[in-house]
Amino acid sequence: MNFKVLDIVDRLKCIRQKYNIKQKELDCEYLNQKVYSYIETRRRDLSEKTLDKILKRFNEVLKEKNIAHEIKREEIEISIEQQVAEYIEIYLEKNENESFEKIEEFLRVYPSNKGRGLVYKKFGDIENKNKNYSEAIKNYLLANNYFLIVSDYNNLSETVYELTRCYYFFGLKEELKNIYKNFNKYFDKLEKKEYILYNVSLGFYQCKEYKNAIDILEKIDSFLNREPEFKVFLLKNICLENLGNYEESEKRYIEYLENETNKKTRKLLLTNLIENYRKQKKFDEARKYMVEYIKILSLFSEEENQNAYWLLGRLFRDLGESTSTKLYYLRGILIGINLGEEYFDPENYYTMLEEYIVICETYTEVIEAEKLYDKAIKIIFNLRTRFVFVRKYLELEKLEDVKRITNI
Repeated sequence: MNFKVLDIVDRLKCIRQKYNIKQKELDCEYLNQKVYSYIETRRRDLSEKTLDKILKRFNEVLKEKNIAHEIKREEIEISIEQQVAEYIEIYLEKNENESFEKIEEFLRVYPSNKGRGLVYKKFGDIENKNKNYSEAIKNYLLANNYFLIVSDYNNLSETVYELTRCYYFFGLKEELKNIYKNFNKYFDKLEKKEYILYNVSLGFYQCKEYKNAIDILEKIDSFLNREPEFKVFLLKNICLENLGNYEESEKRYIEYLENETNKKTRKLLLTNLIENYRKQKKFDEARKYMVEYIKILSLFSEEENQNAYWLLGRLFRDLGESTSTKLYYLRGILIGINLGEEYFDPENYYTMLEEYIVICETYTEVIEAEKLYDKAIKIIFNLRTRFVFVRKYLELEKLEDVKRITNI
């Protein structure tokens, strides 16, 4: 690791070369090119007054070159610790798989809290990328400690954000919702606070603390684009529904639909609005949106429509239209079988299958449903669904099938 500590003169030279400023360009009425050359070659000492003149001329040249950057004294008068951190940051970008031992040895010679934080952040990113979330979390927490020591809120923002994502993917609900409490006093200084707050609200939602989730969502001021704004809107509505406030949620869905033109977003809004109406038993209102909803589904693939077909099956079930109910349930079930293990959602699939078994009216329908179950069982075994079959066979007085199912 080839590192050299730079003093102010070294930094001046590096910055001049970085922005391709020629020494002759520095010659002006208040700064002599020869004087600067003597300073850079250390034949003349650098005074505070001359440093101010050099920085002034540097910035004038940058402006002439249309380079949108202003060089300030802080960029020149940089501590050794910060130089180490800058060096490590560049080094890690070029040597992603570098061993920790080599960097640790370097940091023992040149201690830097920020530099050590950057190392742990990098290792966290690598483990995160490999979906090794437990190790990623350990590294991010260590990185946070060092970034807090040097008040590096830019990097702290990145690691806290990645930490929330790891907690979410690793299923650590309590840890996720406690992020806000642990970092509350720093939130105003974090650059990704809106995204962090959204992830924290997911933690409260997963813990079924819907009121707290809404409180966190309302702390979010704005996003840079519409997609995350919609996610915030959607999660808040779902929380309202879980709190039993269906009418407020319904009103918000309708208002959003009035100005929404994106097909994917409209489909999701309609899905949630129709489900909202179904839960409220407002079937006439649900029917008003059915024509557009079924039409918009034709723009998407069968895989993308699985949960939509499940919704339609439930709605027609509640309306007492058995033929349409079975049709949509079967479409959703067949999609689930064909998705493949990578995209298979067992919770939704088996719930849909169980609801379909319950509405089967004939022995033939139940037998055919069992065949569908046997196709999916290769992916995951589900004892709960077997018991649904047992209850249905008992209802149809098919005791031999009950024995067959229970003996498997």
